[in-house]
Amino acid sequence: MKNYLIFLISFFLFFDISAQELPKNSNAYDLFGNKTGAWTILFNSEWNITEVIDSVEFYRLINYDNGLPIGKVTDYYLNGVKQWEGKLISVDPYEIKDDTCIWYNINSTVKINEVYLNGNLNGISTYNDSIGNTFLKIDYLNNDFAELVFSQLDKNQFPNILEVINSSQLKNSISICNAILDDNKLFFSSNPIFKSILLNTISEKYYFLGNYVSAKKYQLLSFNILSENMKIESGLYIDNLFGDHYIKSPYVDSSFVYRSNYLRNELDTIQEVNNFLVLYNNIASNYMHSERYLNEYFGYDNNLELKKILKNNSIFILRDFDSIILDGKKNNKLIEISHLQRVSMYYGLFGDPSSINFAINAYDLVKSEYNPSDFSYIISEFYLGKAYLYNYNYDDAAIYFNSVAEKLIDNIDIYTRTLPNILINKLYDIALEVFNNLIASDAWNAHSYELYSLIDSREISKIKYKNRYLRNSNDTIFQTLTDSINNIYKEISKCYELSIDQQKKYNLNLDSLIQSSIELEIKINKYLELPKLNYDVNDITSKLNKDEVYIDIINITIDYNDSIPQWLPHYFVYVFKSDSIDSSNYYFDYYRDSDSLELNPVTGLDAMFFPINFDFHLDSIYSYYSNYIRPSGKEFSYSDKVYGNICYQNFWSKLESESLLEGISTVYFSPEGLYSKINPNVLYDSISNSFLIDKYDIVYVSNIEDFIHQKENIQLYDHSDDLYAVLIGNPTFLLEEDALVLVSPENQSRKINQDELNNLQRGMLLSNLPATQTEIDLISDNLKSKGWNVDLIDGVDATETSVKNVKSPKILHIATHGFFFEDENMLSRSKMISTDNKKAVSNSMTRSGLIFSGAENTMNGEILEHDNGWLNSYEASFLNLRGTELVVLSACKTGTGDVQNGKGVYGLQRAIRVAGAESLIMSMWDVDDKATQELMTSFYDFWIDQKMTKRDAFKKAQQKIREKYKHPYYWGAFIMIGK
Repeated sequence: MKNYLIFLISFFLFFDISAQELPKNSNAYDLFGNKTGAWTILFNSEWNITEVIDSVEFYRLINYDNGLPIGKVTDYYLNGVKQWEGKLISVDPYEIKDDTCIWYNINSTVKINEVYLNGNLNGISTYNDSIGNTFLKIDYLNNDFAELVFSQLDKNQFPNILEVINSSQLKNSISICNAILDDNKLFFSSNPIFKSILLNTISEKYYFLGNYVSAKKYQLLSFNILSENMKIESGLYIDNLFGDHYIKSPYVDSSFVYRSNYLRNELDTIQEVNNFLVLYNNIASNYMHSERYLNEYFGYDNNLELKKILKNNSIFILRDFDSIILDGKKNNKLIEISHLQRVSMYYGLFGDPSSINFAINAYDLVKSEYNPSDFSYIISEFYLGKAYLYNYNYDDAAIYFNSVAEKLIDNIDIYTRTLPNILINKLYDIALEVFNNLIASDAWNAHSYELYSLIDSREISKIKYKNRYLRNSNDTIFQTLTDSINNIYKEISKCYELSIDQQKKYNLNLDSLIQSSIELEIKINKYLELPKLNYDVNDITSKLNKDEVYIDIINITIDYNDSIPQWLPHYFVYVFKSDSIDSSNYYFDYYRDSDSLELNPVTGLDAMFFPINFDFHLDSIYSYYSNYIRPSGKEFSYSDKVYGNICYQNFWSKLESESLLEGISTVYFSPEGLYSKINPNVLYDSISNSFLIDKYDIVYVSNIEDFIHQKENIQLYDHSDDLYAVLIGNPTFLLEEDALVLVSPENQSRKINQDELNNLQRGMLLSNLPATQTEIDLISDNLKSKGWNVDLIDGVDATETSVKNVKSPKILHIATHGFFFEDENMLSRSKMISTDNKKAVSNSMTRSGLIFSGAENTMNGEILEHDNGWLNSYEASFLNLRGTELVVLSACKTGTGDVQNGKGVYGLQRAIRVAGAESLIMSMWDVDDKATQELMTSFYDFWIDQKMTKRDAFKKAQQKIREKYKHPYYWGAFIMIGK
C-alpha cells in the first residue's frame, strides 16, 4: 500500500435518477492529482461525461490506482442493467480495452463479445441481435479482419449486419462486406437490392480512404443493380450520383418523412431563387424510393400509416413535379444548368477532373441568362469554386470564392430587402459555407473576415435597428406593419402550445399564419431602408486603445489533408489590436506542407488569425469544465484548481502563448460554438495562481456592431427620465383553488432538472425559491429609496401573462426557475408545447425559457387558458422591451441554448435581444439560490447607490461575493452582455 495523502473531492454521488439509486463512491484524487479508489462516472446519450443530471443515460463503476484503471470495469443503463463490462488499461485521453469485453442489450442478453490485446481486436468477435441470437462471427488478428467465421443473413438481420460494418474500421468494413457477399451468394441472387446496398457501402468506405477509383467502381456497380431491379427514374439516379441518397439507413428512419415535409413546406419561397426543380426532384425521390423500399423489402407491418403517407404524398408530389417540368420546357437551359451542377458535384466528390468541365459548362449557361448580381449567378460561381477545390486547385477555387464573397457583400442589402427571412437565413448559410471554402483555398483571405462579419449575428443587428426605428420615430405605416406581424407571431406561438385538434377549435391554421408572416416580412424588409450593417477590420482596430484587444472565436470546417479528405470542425481565433500600434495592413496566411495543412499565423501587428484546437478535442475538455463549475463547497480546493487549469490550458492559454495579450487590460470577447457555453472569467491559471477575471476585464460582445456601440457609447434608444422597474420573482408554481401548496427545502437551485420532470408527472411539486422573494424585496426597497417607480410581482401574480404585459421598463428583473431542454424528449415531458406539432418541436427557441405561476398545473395536465406558466424563448422574443436599459435573468442557465455557428445562441439571450433590451445579465450554469440573491442585491447597491457603470458594478459585486464564496460556481455563473 502506497503512503500518500488522499484528497477527497467534496461531492458524493448518491442521487436518485428515475428511481435507480446510483452507488455512492467518493471519486477521490491522490496528492499528485491522480484518480484513486472507487469512482462512479455519469455519461449522457453520446457517451460524453456529464454532471448534468438531466442528461444522464449511463453510469460506470471503475477503480483507479495512480490514475490508471484496475480490475473489471462495468457500465450500466439507468435501470441498473449492465451495458458493458471488461478491462481497460487506460481511459485518458482514449479508452484502451484489453481481454474479453462484453456489451449487453437492455434486456440483459449479450449483444457483442469481443477479445482485445492492448487495445487491438485479437480473436473471434461474436455479434448477436436484440434477443441474443448470433448473426455474425468474425476472427481478428492484431485489429485486422482475418476471417468470416459465421454469418446468418436474412432480411431481418441485414440491418444488424450493416450496423457492425459501419462501426468497424474502414479497411475492415470493406473486407467484411466482400466476405459476406462471397459467403451468401444465394441470398443476394434473390435479394439484389441488399447486394446494391453492400456495394454502395464499399464505395463509401473507399471514398473515405481516398481511393476514388475503387469508390467510383463500386458506386457504379451498386447503381447498375439498383436501376435494373427498381426501374429508377433518371431524376432519382442523378440524385444518387449527387450523393443525396444512400440506399441504407435513411429509409428505415421515419424522421425522413418530417425532413421531406419540411422541404415541401418551403417550396413556395425556394422557387424565388430558381431551386424549385431540384427541390421537387429531391422530394419526389425521397417519397418514391422510401415507399418502394419499405413495401418491397422490409414489409414494415407496424408502419402502415407511414406507408399511407408516403404513397399519398408521392402521387401528389409527382403530379406537381410533372407540371413543373412542363413549365420548365419554356426554359430548358435552367434544367440543363441544374443537372450540370449536380453531375459536377458527383464527379467532384470522387476527385474526377471532369467535374470542372461540367461546372464550367453550367457557369457558361448561367452567364448567358442571368446578371452577375442574381442569386443563380452567385450559386453557379460557388459550384465552380467547389469543383476546383475538390480537385485541389486552390488558386482557381479562390478566384470564384472571392467573387462570390464580393457579390454577397455588395448585394446583401438588396437581398435582405427583397427576400423573406427564411431565405435570408439560407443566404447566410451559403455565405458561411463560402467563408469555410475561402479559408481553405485563399492564402490571402482578402474578403474572409468581411464576409464572416456579414454573417455573424447580422439578423440580430437588423432586428435591433428595426426596434430602434420603431421606438424613436412616428412612422405610423411602419408601426402598423410591425403590429400586424407581431400579432401573427403571437398566434404562431399559441399554435406551438396547442395540439392540431385544439388549433382547429380556436380556428388557427399554423401553415397559413407562417405564410402570412413571410409575406409581411418581405413588405417590412422592402419598406425599411437599413443603414450600413457591414463592417471590416478597420472598424475594429480604429476603435481599440493600446491596452485593448478584440477576440473573435470562430468554428469552421477545413480540409486538413490533401490525400485523404478530413473535413473536420476546428476552432480558430481572430485577434485584433489597436491600429495605433502599427499602421501596416493586416493579413492572414497559412501554407500547406506535404499532405497536411500547417497554419502559419502572419500578422501586421494589429491582427492575427490562428487555430485553437479541433472541435472534438474541446468537446472532451468541456466535460472537465462541467465538473469544474458544479457545486463542491464554498472553498476553492486543490482538485478544483486541477480542473480549472485543464480548462485554462485548452480554452485560453494559446492566446497568451503568442504574447498577444501582453500589456492588455481589456478583452472584447465575441464567442462562438462551445465558447458560448463557458465563462472565461472563471478559468484558472495555476502558474500565476489567478482567474482570468483577475488578469483582464473581459467584455462580452455579440458581434462587431455590439463592440462599436459600446466603444462609441451609442444609445440604442432615446432614454426617458422615467425611473420605472419591474421585478418578478417567487412564483407559485402550483395554483389551487383553496390553498397554495409549496415545498421549502433550503439552498435551492433555480433550475428544473430531469428528476423533477419525471417526478412532477407523478404529482411532486416544483421547489419554491424563497431567496428570490428576499432578492426582489431588497432590490425594490433600494430602487424606491432612490425615487424609482417599482412594480413588484410575486406569488400567484407572477404569471406568464404578467411578463407578457410588461411594456418597456427601464429595468426588468426576473428571479425564478430557468430551463433548457437539450432534446425533444425532455421538452415533451414538460407538456409546455404540443408534441404533435412538428414545427414547434423542431424550433430550438421553444426548448429554453423561464417558469412562472401555474407551471405545475400544466405538467399535471390542467389546461390554463392562454397561460401555461412556461415562457419559452420564442414567446419571450415578442416582449416589448424597446427602451429597456437592463434585463436581469436571475435563474439557471438563462445564457444557454442551441448554439449555431455564425448565428449565436438560440435561447433566452437571443430572445431578450430581439425583444429590444439594451443589456442583459444572464447565467451560464445552475445557480445557488442564496448566493445569487446576495450577488444581485450587491450589484444594485453598487450601480444605483454608488452610481458605478453597470459593468463596473457587476464586476465589483462578483468580487464581493468571492470574499464569502471562493468557488467560481457561486460568483462566476452570470455574465453581462451589451452596454
